[in-house]
Amino acid sequence: MLENIFLAVVRMSFTASIAAVFVILLRQLAGRKLPKSFCYAAWAIVLIRLLVPFSIQSDFSLFNIVKAPVTSFKKATDIDMLWDGGVFQDVGDAKKQNNKGIANKTELGSDDQLNIKNNGAKSNPEALVTDEASLSVKNGPGFVLACIWLSLSIILLAFCIFSFLKITRSFRTAVLYNDKGMVKEAAGRLKLKRRVKIYISDRTDTPLVTGLVNTRIIIPPYLADPSRKRELEYVIIHELVHIKRFDNISRLLAILVLCIHWFNPLVWLCFFFYQKDMEISCDARVLTAYENDVRTEYANSLLNVAEKQNTSLHGLAIAFGESNIKGRIKGILGFKRNKIWLGIIAALLLVLSAFFLLTNGKNDGKINYFSRNRLIAINDSTLTELLKHRSRYIGNASNAGNLIDKLPYGRMKEGIELDTAQKPYGITVKYRLENIDAANQDTDALIENNVKPVLLDNALILFSLIENVDIVKFNILPANIVVQYERSQLQQYFDRELWEYSASKEDFEMFLLDIYFEIFIFPEKYSLAMSSVPGIRIMVGLNAEYYDAAYSINYSTENGSLLTRNISTGQITDHGKSLDLSFASYDMESYGPVYWSPRDMDKAVKENIVTISILNKKGDIIISKPVRIETEDGQSFKVKPSYDISYDDDFQE
Repeated sequence: MLENIFLAVVRMSFTASIAAVFVILLRQLAGRKLPKSFCYAAWAIVLIRLLVPFSIQSDFSLFNIVKAPVTSFKKATDIDMLWDGGVFQDVGDAKKQNNKGIANKTELGSDDQLNIKNNGAKSNPEALVTDEASLSVKNGPGFVLACIWLSLSIILLAFCIFSFLKITRSFRTAVLYNDKGMVKEAAGRLKLKRRVKIYISDRTDTPLVTGLVNTRIIIPPYLADPSRKRELEYVIIHELVHIKRFDNISRLLAILVLCIHWFNPLVWLCFFFYQKDMEISCDARVLTAYENDVRTEYANSLLNVAEKQNTSLHGLAIAFGESNIKGRIKGILGFKRNKIWLGIIAALLLVLSAFFLLTNGKNDGKINYFSRNRLIAINDSTLTELLKHRSRYIGNASNAGNLIDKLPYGRMKEGIELDTAQKPYGITVKYRLENIDAANQDTDALIENNVKPVLLDNALILFSLIENVDIVKFNILPANIVVQYERSQLQQYFDRELWEYSASKEDFEMFLLDIYFEIFIFPEKYSLAMSSVPGIRIMVGLNAEYYDAAYSINYSTENGSLLTRNISTGQITDHGKSLDLSFASYDMESYGPVYWSPRDMDKAVKENIVTISILNKKGDIIISKPVRIETEDGQSFKVKPSYDISYDDDFQE
């Protein structure tokens, strides 16, 4: 949970950084020509990006071009790279998209938290039941970084709250000042309807704004001198501009952002520019409130206050002579009234920038837990790590939990329960997949087509590594959807006992290659009367390492024909009983997907087998799979169910 929050903050920080770079460039290129308020208003875009974790998607978003690399961070800390809590390794993004009509497989990683409830009876020696255990394996780098982030954020936030309360208390003794209508006159210039009062306090040496709901202007005693009436007038109107724009609130939000995103140096730079632009734009608004030229008088007032000011920071309050005096004086003396058309351009540019930067790219903003693509590398490290957990007995709760940590969806695991009181022995794994909503009408298809294949793979690995587990049950939260697999149910698809496949590293490697070699069929049932497709389309999902020029794929059929259809022209090519495709030369546009067609097949044939083989550069078969197609009444053909065959139309060309 904590890691997910931290990753969300990292993602927000990255997208906001992209927006910040855009705003900084825009500020440098157009800031001098456009109204000063434009630069200040543009920082609201960055502020929203840093505070709001969600957004709508748009075809015009900048993030269609710039992809958030939070997934790269996630790989480095948990799901794809090898560390204590996970075994599957990234094999490189270059192989993720093969564009060959063949589905890659992308692996999800391991969790860092294990909560195990063992329901077994201690008297059962076969189950080797342990006592109820609650085990926390929180040693992954993602969790450590999340803890550091949260700790420093809390410290910074606590310090800011303390400072705010201290400032508020320090001005409790402030005395109400009789402004003799000065506030009303200044508010009239700004068309401000809020009632604001002025107080005098010797606790400050510069004018400032305090309060959130009951906003007040606090002035030092020297400004109450009648000889400084003109100076006080400028001070009041300046502070009223801040109040009208709710700068006191936006500044607190900006400070909150610093507490959350303290690890991002660009956020600190943005805060510096934000304060600078806030004061410069406020000065510009003061000057436009007067019909005559008051630049020199206003600049002198700012200098006079700055001379009295002994400190440059006033906590969380907004002060008149606060900072960047030199830059503000230059801006005041060089101020020119903007023309109306420049204001219109600035408004349009601001709206376009907001639309460009505040929207997410298509299919962006979420980590896709349900991708059918599993980018994994089955190597010696993977095999060694998984085989460490090979056990004859499910009762070893710690071993079972650590094994599940290293399987897909491990990071989404909330806990496990062991049922070892009597046969059949079982294990229940609870996964929290936030994107799954039981009330959503698309949930069933999502579970069936995307989640279940991953859960099936996990169940097969558990059956192969733990001999006496009979039932593997997955509980998907918060939808509370249960998916269950039985050993006897899956055993029928294999020639050997599932437990035997983990007897050696070589056998286990072939077993993993087999279960991660998936076949996608469409349609599930084909008839010669169908015109929408030329036959049963057969696509395969492989480990990403095989999408390489050194490998090729062979389709062969005992009966019927193998076809390809050119996507661009629609032309169908009959390849007969065998089709060889090299990953080096296969072009999806030219060949299209592969189909099996029953054309010219003997009606006496009741079952046909299409064999799909992966070959190395020497032509040796690495792994092969059969697709059994049964004949119904000589006109209809249906693929025989198997654990590694999925039926859906997600891959329609």
